[in-house]
Amino acid sequence: PPSKKKKPPPAVVTPPWEARLLAATVGAAARARVSARHAAATGSIDLTALLAALRRAFAAGRRAPGPDAAALATLTPDARLAAESTRFTERDVDAVGAGAVLMHARVRWTIAGQVEEEAEADASGSQRTDGPGHLPASRRRAGERVFNLSSAAPFAAHRSGDDTPEAVERVEVLAVGRNVAERLDLSAMLRACASAGPAPKPARTLASLTLTERAAIAEWCKSGELPDGWYYTGAAYVDFDGTSSKDHPGYTEACVLFLAEENFFVLEHNAWCEEARSQLAGVTVVSDDTVPVG
Repeated sequence: PPSKKKKPPPAVVTPPWEARLLAATVGAAARARVSARHAAATGSIDLTALLAALRRAFAAGRRAPGPDAAALATLTPDARLAAESTRFTERDVDAVGAGAVLMHARVRWTIAGQVEEEAEADASGSQRTDGPGHLPASRRRAGERVFNLSSAAPFAAHRSGDDTPEAVERVEVLAVGRNVAERLDLSAMLRACASAGPAPKPARTLASLTLTERAAIAEWCKSGELPDGWYYTGAAYVDFDGTSSKDHPGYTEACVLFLAEENFFVLEHNAWCEEARSQLAGVTVVSDDTVPVG
């Protein structure tokens, strides 16, 4: 008999990433109160400050940390179980004055200046790489960070040791959670994270000299000749009139010369900082919309 060919399985249609993220965050019990917001902003944005602000928003929707091990040891078994099981639960979203309870957040950014660098690299035919398996730096124009409750902890600051740029020119934030559409002001968060630019350095003084710098200046003084009328006993410097000092007679003058050279570079740095801050663009929120969930 003729063999029957099996029909191929139907093609699996994968929904967009945003739709899968939103669908995964909606539980049956909390579907009515889960909402999402999407905001985009352009300008000089401090991405580090934005990530820290999102972590604080995550922390605002959670209860305060529970008692430590020493405090738990003094509780009864029932009270200890209740404390351990509720310390990571969310706050009451229906309470008066309660804020949004973030469940997921996604941040996408465009790095400032990468478009021009790519054009220059294409014109010269050069390809820069940051190591095996990485795209050329001139073509890596955007980045993304996704948070949930576990990846956003600890809430105090963003994860260190990564390659997150400090300043970006465009940011998009998608936040999903309970009462997010009504109680999470993404526009205000983005405006508050405007880049302040490079910070100036304070002028150097004698009090700001480090021990390493003081030791280096003292060694430099020892390599030179003593002023007329001074001699070194092996423990102190003595003048012909009987004045003695543990420091070289020219130590103070050498410190002043060193500080003058240091402050010259400080003035140059501060002038560059002022020029860089004057060229910063303010943060402009181009969109802030509610995203349908479900």
